[in-house]
Amino acid sequence: MIGLCDNCGKITDVIFQEKEHPNEIKETYFKCEHCNKHTTCFVTDKQARTMQEDLKGMRKVETDSTKLEQYQDKINQRMEVLKRGIQT
Repeated sequence: MIGLCDNCGKITDVIFQEKEHPNEIKETYFKCEHCNKHTTCFVTDKQARTMQEDLKGMRKVETDSTKLEQYQDKINQRMEVLKRGIQT
């Protein structure tokens, strides 16, 4: 996968790496091959990962796409809070 670095503006290979933080928090990120800028893609904790697993199960039986989207939004909100928490 490739992406555009927000820091240097060059196209870079995106090689996801994972970093463990306290309290079972996991950060997924990549580093630009040109400027070495660390870019956090997403952050999960035990609750967010459980919610993601629940969503997988829901997709198999739930026909209401609105419910699925709303649950995904809750997961995204949780992950955004976690991401802000590790970047401060």
